[in-house]
Amino acid sequence: TMLRGMYSQLLPMFQIGWLADYPDAHNFVYPYMHSSGTFSGWQSYSNAEVDALVADGISATTSAERESIYRELDQLYYDDVPSFIIAQALGRVYFRSWVKGFYYNPCLPGRNLYALSKEY
Repeated sequence: TMLRGMYSQLLPMFQIGWLADYPDAHNFVYPYMHSSGTFSGWQSYSNAEVDALVADGISATTSAERESIYRELDQLYYDDVPSFIIAQALGRVYFRSWVKGFYYNPCLPGRNLYALSKEY
């Protein structure tokens, strides 16, 4: 089956999705890039420099330091090409012109109806 092939690292390519649990870069970096991450194992991806940077990123104490580390991780992932990152919209949202208050939140796939209101 496809899952057996993926878990056994036999597939040359497969598609899988991931939705953010927490609005933090580490939520994506660890599973996809760290050698102990779920998806990196299925891709046979392991890079000691990446593992060290992932550890540095989660323990960094300033936003500037974290940003620098995660940008470096982005470049390493781009250079190593263990997979292709494809952002895909999960749907469209349409409202009448008098419905106000909608905002897109990438960490919450559902709709926050509490924020909506009518304004004529």
